[in-house]
Amino acid sequence: MKRIVLFFIIAFLSVPMPLRAEHVNDVARRMNSPEDIEKFYDEGGFKSEYKIPDYGKKPQETLDSKYGDCKDYATLTQAILKEMDISSEVVHIKFSKTRFGHAVCVWKDGNHYHYFDGTKLIKTEYASIDDVINKAYLNTECCTACERKLDMETGQCVEKSQ
Repeated sequence: MKRIVLFFIIAFLSVPMPLRAEHVNDVARRMNSPEDIEKFYDEGGFKSEYKIPDYGKKPQETLDSKYGDCKDYATLTQAILKEMDISSEVVHIKFSKTRFGHAVCVWKDGNHYHYFDGTKLIKTEYASIDDVINKAYLNTECCTACERKLDMETGQCVEKSQ
């Protein structure tokens, strides 16, 4: 009888158990800097992938699945930065002469803006979001934080009200 019980205990312990999903705030607690976030993405097996139909995933969904498109990673990065007490913004970009756009997570550190493009950290010397977007993405028509503002409801560029 002891052998049977021992057999079942060993069998039970050898079955892989699903790990508890890691939460965004758990990830953020381990981060000391944006460089740590980039390292987390690099070492965590995260993949960029655009799927149809496209919908904006919640940060936890992207963290759990380890894949997403630019919007998904910008939103996840913003959530991690928020937990680290770093104020950031997801900036949606509309390109000229194409129906495709892009999204990045941008924040100011001192006098300079930096951003994540997907899972990659880009540090700049730029003093405005307009400079970050217009110098990094040459065919930008407008963006949600630029002087020529992207209206997310209509998808059209409008001049910012003064």
